Amino acid sequence: MKLLWRSLRVGDAMVALALASWGVLALPVAAAADVEGSHDHPLISRFPGSTIIGYWHQDWEQTQFPLSPAVDMDTLTFKTPAVVEGAVTRIVYLSPVGKSPLEVFRNYQGALSHAGFAVKFSCETDCGSVYVRWALGAVNRSMSWSQAGLPSASNPSTFWPDDTAVSADGRALYGTLTQGGRVVHVLVYTSQASNDETRAAATLVEIAEPKAMQGGQVTIDANAIGARLAEEGKVAIYGIYFDTGRAIVKPDSNAQLQEMAKLLRTHPEYNVFIVGHTDNVGSFDANLLLSRQRAEAVRDALVQQYQVPASRLTPYGVANVSPVASNAAESGRSKNRRVEMVLR
Repeated sequence: MKLLWRSLRVGDAMVALALASWGVLALPVAAAADVEGSHDHPLISRFPGSTIIGYWHQDWEQTQFPLSPAVDMDTLTFKTPAVVEGAVTRIVYLSPVGKSPLEVFRNYQGALSHAGFAVKFSCETDCGSVYVRWALGAVNRSMSWSQAGLPSASNPSTFWPDDTAVSADGRALYGTLTQGGRVVHVLVYTSQASNDETRAAATLVEIAEPKAMQGGQVTIDANAIGARLAEEGKVAIYGIYFDTGRAIVKPDSNAQLQEMAKLLRTHPEYNVFIVGHTDNVGSFDANLLLSRQRAEAVRDALVQQYQVPASRLTPYGVANVSPVASNAAESGRSKNRRVEMVLR
């Protein structure tokens, strides 16, 4: 057996990734060129001779990985998910003719294990839930696909790349790699390419690298704040940022604070409550204290940085007693974590 060595990088660590080739020259199913704009993720190499037929990357997005095989068919989401926010990359590879899905999958499995992979979920049979989540939902539709038809191995027919992507008979592996304090989430799903005429394996690799979202990109301007206060007597402010569990206003908040101060200078008659809200994660008492401390931190920033008289600002914390969305999912919890200005 001939071993082709590639490097697998996690943080600053280099780990050898051995991809097995049996010394047989296999004709590639796809054209030599990868889909335009695609490339391997630096974390892990492709199986030798494979071509990228589908690609998607987002610098910051939310994704989910399976912790059990159950899928909610109404929402096409995993019933027991690991939800990750950060940089997300999805790559679909088509392997050479003659390389079985099992051979390809075992190579990825072995390389990841050698690198210290912590398995969170795996399945060898009945892995259709991973396929359903990927193939039937927006995950598949978001991909950029090769524009060249992929040839059959036995006749002149060609197939569109998204028709030759993974199928429901695959094997799945999800887990994390940790090196130097950096955690990376990796999902590998390998199956027969969905059109058997290709006689090839297809592999979906999804990699999520958790990181904080860049804040300060969206603010509510002074005019909009004033309009909401005049109409409803309160306005939710989402451009104020704190680290999890902390009450120190982050620098990304300055643009929003400036607009709040501008409104208060324009309307000297306005006296307001600065109200801190949290989600329901943690104890109520801890959230009540945290929400009050965050409201006080916003008050202090407006006073110290923008010279708003402290007498016009009353900080108040209400923890999670006034949600604007369900706390059952992160999408709702993120809406509940907010600061409000309320006319008093």
